[in-house]
Amino acid sequence: MDANAVSGVMPGVDRQKRMAELQEKLDDSLIAFSVNTNPVFADGGAEGNVLIENPEQNEKLLIAEIYLDDTGELVYRSDAIPPGAYIACARLDQSLSRGDYPATVYLKGYALDTETYIGQAGAKIEIHVEN
Repeated sequence: MDANAVSGVMPGVDRQKRMAELQEKLDDSLIAFSVNTNPVFADGGAEGNVLIENPEQNEKLLIAEIYLDDTGELVYRSDAIPPGAYIACARLDQSLSRGDYPATVYLKGYALDTETYIGQAGAKIEIHVEN
């Protein structure tokens, strides 16, 4: 430890204001979402129940991208989803044969006012194609 280090908040710093600023930065960097972790598609060209939600309190635009874990292939990309909206069903951008496909959905967050990229969050899913 540095011998000159003093414990506590520096003199003249408003502790409440600092806490509010830090909380705002944390809120800006968090990405909330909901997604179906087991979407089902009747066949490779059919719509499936992706259920991708951008909660209202998120205050960010989200773009969803789904990549197959085995190949890294992008099989779905949404347009921007505004806060308080969701995509119930969608077709994949790439037709898949019958089977189960481990995949990862990434939700990329963008600022509402400037549309600048903030960051991303992800979740493991398994795509099921019936026929």
